[in-house]
Amino acid sequence: MRRGEQALGVELGDETRDEIAATSGGDARNALNILEAAVASAAGEPVTKENVQDAARKRPLRADKGGAHHDGRPAAWRGRAYPQA
Repeated sequence: MRRGEQALGVELGDETRDEIAATSGGDARNALNILEAAVASAAGEPVTKENVQDAARKRPLRADKGGAHHDGRPAAWRGRAYPQA
């Protein structure tokens, strides 16, 4: 987590860091997503436990830079014909 703090230019208190660890469920990528969202919601102020709790409730947006998953069909149907009604 400290590498994420360094990369984002923030320093968290122990209580805030513990809150991120608890809300991420031990998943490092999820912890980094929560940290990034909490820093953004703090808007230049010190990151608080409340910022972390708010960030943990929000799901990160997924980007599809290549556009491969925006053809209007569910993923299970890709590469197959649509079922006929």
